[in-house]
Amino acid sequence: MRRNLFIIIGIFLAIIFLMVTGNIIVIGEKIAAVTRLWWTEYVFYALLGLLTIYYVLWPFVRIQRAPQLPVMNVTEVKLNKKP
Repeated sequence: MRRNLFIIIGIFLAIIFLMVTGNIIVIGEKIAAVTRLWWTEYVFYALLGLLTIYYVLWPFVRIQRAPQLPVMNVTEVKLNKKP
């Protein structure tokens, strides 16, 4: 049951990713056609890439590099407790 759910979620995410990617490519091509400058399309893609790195990937890197919280045992709490 759980495996099937992950497969269905993965398929939906892949479809959404392909739809968004296709629309981004169309937007970039339209920007190049409107401005009649071929490089504006690539500037648009680079800007989207930088924003994606900053707002999506960088938080994951910060979480990965964060120091771990120390593990506290129950016995340590009992030993340090004063009656």
